[in-house]
Amino acid sequence: MEEIDIWRAAAAALKLYGDDAALKAAIRADELLDEGELKGLEVWKRIVKAIKVLEIQRPEGVALN
Repeated sequence: MEEIDIWRAAAAALKLYGDDAALKAAIRADELLDEGELKGLEVWKRIVKAIKVLEIQRPEGVALN
């Protein structure tokens, strides 16, 4: 998956799930691990990292959803 798509997915997750976005993405990564989908797991791990970066960069008090 292209890097821009990782960031788009992270931004979409934040908009959809707000403060729960990283948790939801990590749960999806765990599901893929359980299914043996290692490529999908790596994608979702990258999305989790991107979400965390976006959360840090978000101005205090600004909601994304």
